[in-house]
Amino acid sequence: MANISTKEFNLTLGSTTVKLFIESDDISGINFINVHQNEVTSKEASKRIIQQFGGRMLYIIHGNGTSRNVEFNLNGEKYEFDPNRIFDDVGAEASLKEFGNFSEGALKVVRNFAEEILGFLLPGQDHVIALHNNYNSPSYSFKSYFSPPLSRDVLKIYPEVCPESGTGEFFYTAVEDWFEALKQKEIFNIILQNNKAVEDDGSLSVYAGENNIRYSNVEAEHGHLEQQIDML
Repeated sequence: MANISTKEFNLTLGSTTVKLFIESDDISGINFINVHQNEVTSKEASKRIIQQFGGRMLYIIHGNGTSRNVEFNLNGEKYEFDPNRIFDDVGAEASLKEFGNFSEGALKVVRNFAEEILGFLLPGQDHVIALHNNYNSPSYSFKSYFSPPLSRDVLKIYPEVCPESGTGEFFYTAVEDWFEALKQKEIFNIILQNNKAVEDDGSLSVYAGENNIRYSNVEAEHGHLEQQIDML
């Protein structure tokens, strides 16, 4: 079992504080990140993995500790954004506008927050593994990537036959050799992002593709802890 330590940092957005935590054995280059605090199955799966094999997990806590989006106050106004849509100006602006108020000042605050996260996430790390959970719903599952709009983001997919019903367990990677290695196992659903054509939504996967960062997202349905541990 690895010897895990936890470090806590306070990040400021306007008059609001978001807590950033890093759980690490300070040795391994495997780097996990959980940006949606309500996706608790993925965080628990990562905890189990780094306790057994070592690694490093970054996650954030904000508001009431259960909401997906981050809310903050700036100059008397309330703003809200998806913390996985902030890694460039296009995505951050779109996310703020989707959930309510927008201002250039708020955009600057959100982008600074994203840069702080990247500063904690990337230095000295060889791999970035994003941790996400979904509800295996008609609106989002592995099946979603077989038809527009999400199919436009795909360079390769395995298996190539669209399932009759959605599945919540799949890998989404920006790295072709990772795709090919996982494909050889013949037991996983895998999507390879088209780094040249993917829609710019400000997500970490798009940022990784643009900056040659070795990135994969390990998706599992909420509550499917053992499946996500197996995938990790």
